[in-house]
Amino acid sequence: MSDAPYVAKCLWRDELLPAKWCLDCDMKYTYLRQLLEWRMEINYGWSVPAGFLGKGLKKRLPPDVWAQVEQTYVGARVADNWDALAHTLALFRRVALEVGGHLGYAYLDDLHQRVSEYVEQIKQTGLHPMPGLKPSRR
Repeated sequence: MSDAPYVAKCLWRDELLPAKWCLDCDMKYTYLRQLLEWRMEINYGWSVPAGFLGKGLKKRLPPDVWAQVEQTYVGARVADNWDALAHTLALFRRVALEVGGHLGYAYLDDLHQRVSEYVEQIKQTGLHPMPGLKPSRR
């Protein structure tokens, strides 16, 4: 979820449009959707093709997974988008662990944890982990 720090910086700067683009289009549509489709395919033995643009996922994913997907979509409030980012990261991790485990791949949990901590640091302080660096307000 390489876009997570960028989303965090945009939210901290109160830049809604780039934050929403990276969160909803890049993180969710490009990367999370693909994982969700693979998760669905695992349940159906790779015999049911994924629908265009994620069509059919709600019917074919476990209800608790779909409920988590719904938590990742919010409106324009910055606070809500911070929550959506956290939910997106958590869901990505969950589904990546399930899919990776099924396919025999390890998930880089240490990297996920470091990215999540960095995002939280930006949210709480607006500071980069490197001393003296702070996101520009331009």
